[in-house]
Amino acid sequence: MSESTGMVSVWAGAFESEDELKAYIGTTEDPSPFEEDFAIGAYLDSEADFLPDGGGELIGAVMGFSHAASFVDDLVFDLMEQPDFDSLLVVYDVDASEVVPRDGAPMWLVGAYDYDED
Repeated sequence: MSESTGMVSVWAGAFESEDELKAYIGTTEDPSPFEEDFAIGAYLDSEADFLPDGGGELIGAVMGFSHAASFVDDLVFDLMEQPDFDSLLVVYDVDASEVVPRDGAPMWLVGAYDYDED
């Protein structure tokens, strides 16, 4: 994992509820299970979304993320190749394309994409 201004790393996952997703990605200063599974360290600039319809309205969900217009096409294409998921996590200014997850992690890296702040 490396800090990389202008890159956004996106993970998909499967959870039972939004609360379960939030517990996994963490909301405190302690290392979260997500941080431990991916060994990325603390991440501050991130957004997450639980998609109760399993991603049926994928483009709408992705467009809810900051700067999404600059990476939505590539991301949606890659998401269509993923196994079933109901949650997305985007972490800005991090290139996690080389990160290897711990076995059994409930999220997986979809990819790292360039984004524009315009």
